[in-house]
Parts: sequence; structure tokens; C-alpha cells
Amino acid sequence: MRIRASQFGTVSEDLLEAVVELANERQKTGHRVLVEPSEIELPVTPALLLKRGSESHYVEAGGPRIPKARLSDWIAYARSCTRDTRVAYCCNQRLSEASENWLRTNRVGLILYRDGQLINQIPAHDLAVPLD
Repeated sequence: MRIRASQFGTVSEDLLEAVVELANERQKTGHRVLVEPSEIELPVTPALLLKRGSESHYVEAGGPRIPKARLSDWIAYARSCTRDTRVAYCCNQRLSEASENWLRTNRVGLILYRDGQLINQIPAHDLAVPLD
């Protein structure tokens, strides 16, 4: 079943095309896609939850100013998990170098949507695995 823009209630209109494209692409690759899941244990409602096997990918969507506080909540949540848990940020505009560095440092993925194409700019890492 294809994901439609009408299924979203919290994603801004200018990002709907990107998020819908991401959801449908990941469905084709075997992910189970949940739109804006609101589970009590989650820190906030993500745009998407993508599940495949033991992996869970929480996707936030926004503009070129990354929501560091919100993403930090996701990072803390993912680190508390015992299974492969990843966080990604989906944006339809190029981010500043400082923002991209922040995402890399915190092992958060970046998915850019440009000219109708999804670009995995920064890979998301399993945050449940501590790197010390």
C-alpha cells in the first residue's frame, strides 16, 4: 500500500513530497513503514518509523536549521535501546557545514531530497551500540 501525503498530520507541506517519496522507496526495499507513530515510550512523534528485521530507523523531517534538541532526544532514546536503532534527518534543502558536522558527530543520518531524488548524504548508524 503506497503512502500518501494525506496520511501525515505533523509534516510541513513543503516536506511532504520528500517524506512520502522516502516512505514509498523504503517500502519497496522491504521496510515496514509507520507514519507518525505515537507510542508512549517515544520521546516525540517522528515523521516515519522504518522497520526491517531487527533495525528501527526513526526519521525526523525539517528545514535547513536542524532541530538539535529534538534530535538529541532521539539520540538519547536510541542509545537506551537494546536493538539496532538509528536516527535520520530528512530535508529538502542543503544544510550548513556545521549542521552536517553535528549530524556526523552524533551518528545521525541525513537524507536529502533534491530534484525529485533521495540522496543518502550521511549514513545513519546504530546508536544502541556504544562507541567508546
